[in-house]
Amino acid sequence: RFVVEYLSTIRPNGKEIMNEFDLEYAISIVSSIIRWAKIDDAFKYGLLEKAVLLMSYRIGFDHTNLYKFNKIVSDVASFDTSHKLDFISDKKESWPFKKDLDLAYIYEHGFTTDDILHTITAFLIVGDKQNNEIKKATYKEIIDFIKSEPSICLSEEMFQKIADYISISRRDKFYDTSIKPRELHPWKYNRTHSLLRKPVIKCDGYYIWGNRLVEHLYYHLMETIFSGKEPSNLKGKNSINTLNGKILEFAGNEFNNICYEYLTKTIPDLFFDKCVKSLNNKKIESTKKEDLGDIDILGIDKSKKKIYLIETKKFFYSRDPSELDIEKKEMFVDTEKRKSFLTKEKNRLNWIKDHIDDVIKHYELEKGHWEARYTFLTDKPLISAEFSDKKINATSL
Repeated sequence: RFVVEYLSTIRPNGKEIMNEFDLEYAISIVSSIIRWAKIDDAFKYGLLEKAVLLMSYRIGFDHTNLYKFNKIVSDVASFDTSHKLDFISDKKESWPFKKDLDLAYIYEHGFTTDDILHTITAFLIVGDKQNNEIKKATYKEIIDFIKSEPSICLSEEMFQKIADYISISRRDKFYDTSIKPRELHPWKYNRTHSLLRKPVIKCDGYYIWGNRLVEHLYYHLMETIFSGKEPSNLKGKNSINTLNGKILEFAGNEFNNICYEYLTKTIPDLFFDKCVKSLNNKKIESTKKEDLGDIDILGIDKSKKKIYLIETKKFFYSRDPSELDIEKKEMFVDTEKRKSFLTKEKNRLNWIKDHIDDVIKHYELEKGHWEARYTFLTDKPLISAEFSDKKINATSL
């Protein structure tokens, strides 16, 4: 795909037509670039700690952690596609952000995702009329079709704007000052200038595309939007970046509700409470009156006199060393501005241990020696836990 991205941007100026060997050679060069870039990222984010000069005068590495990471990522990806929770929630909340999504897309791009869908539909229908796997049409041919098809609600100006948005076109230089370098690097995920997001090529007055890739664009957009990972270049209350925050908060609350339902139905012998802000009229806060945050789910085993603090987290698994680094910092690293998820949970655990009597009074429990512990309950296996020196109690639903 990156070979197509590159050649669509920096057009070859030779006279000979590329043959299969030329294409395979180009792919091998790109594969080598990607491999070394990933090794560089592995160094930068601590998966490779040192390089050594081998007897053969080649550079060698201890790949143990990198191989381990790649294996875990592969396993988690398989888990994500094959694992199905044998549980159906009784409460299904509709996605409440369609209006916000339209406003955010208009604010950043000047059109909505529905407009993108109409544009994709136009390309697909025009493409279906051609027998070749690679489709080709002029701007006028597609506009004439749109005008003849009443179900596609697009003005000529709107089509032009969206076609430019989903197309790769020629540039003087591959690295353009208007584009962030990471958006061009093929070893990065969720790039705005990848063939996945720009599956149409503008070349010599024609649009060139493949129907399967164009169709997949819409599914990819919906995936990034619903996961709160849609790229954003602007700030403000109507920006996609702000919408991402709302979506992630909504997804976290929804996952917490699912976990609560699941636990109450599958472990009926235990008592569960959710979104606990205070106990016995005492707020969960530090001695300095700093809010320690809600307890997502509080579980109580009356027979064994045990209290469980369950912190639910909906993670989108780390697919490269940079994403792993972000997850590790969120989970384990405290800074001056923010505490890690682990520190926050341990602070809440310490509060519960110091306020056992309040827990007993609040839930009218039997007096005696009660123990408390915490655990993280995630939607996917926590990859960062495998690469941290800090121990953590975590399990996936």
